[in-house]
Amino acid sequence: MQTRVDLDDDEAPVLFDDVLIQRRHNALQEARNRTFSTFLGTRFGTNPTLLSLAWTYQPTNARFHMSKLLVPFNFDQLGEPREYRPPADRVIEGDIVCRSWDVDTAKDGKVRAGVFESTVGVNHSIKGETWEFCLILSGVVEITEQGQPPLTFRAGDCFIMKPGYIGTWRTIETVRKVWVTA
Repeated sequence: MQTRVDLDDDEAPVLFDDVLIQRRHNALQEARNRTFSTFLGTRFGTNPTLLSLAWTYQPTNARFHMSKLLVPFNFDQLGEPREYRPPADRVIEGDIVCRSWDVDTAKDGKVRAGVFESTVGVNHSIKGETWEFCLILSGVVEITEQGQPPLTFRAGDCFIMKPGYIGTWRTIETVRKVWVTA
């Protein structure tokens, strides 16, 4: 398919192949992301204190606009994680190392979203008053709510842990998940 583009009033219209337009758009967007990453001195889209940057493409004019309302998860550019170990009294088995990247917060910190990773091991999981949505990106976990049979989750699976949840979290293969808490 081709798209007609009028470049200037006194020039003849030009026909462009839509596939070439999309490839050019993708290359421009990647270059802009790298440029702003370098310019801002941080990894693009990962610092919650910076405005998230979004691009709008129009065939005759690529233009830039900033948005506070649309925050992409750029998994390959999450920045430096917060690395920690679960409290010793919660560890049941293994030498667990956790890494967490905060992507965004709202409602004065009451709603948060990010990415979490954990190495192999077993620990007590206690939600308290927190509601949490999880989407497993990679790895395998077995989650057992107190008094219930275990459930296994793999890449692509999602679940919600409600306030009051108490159980165990067994990481069978290093797991990475997207999380949203409220």
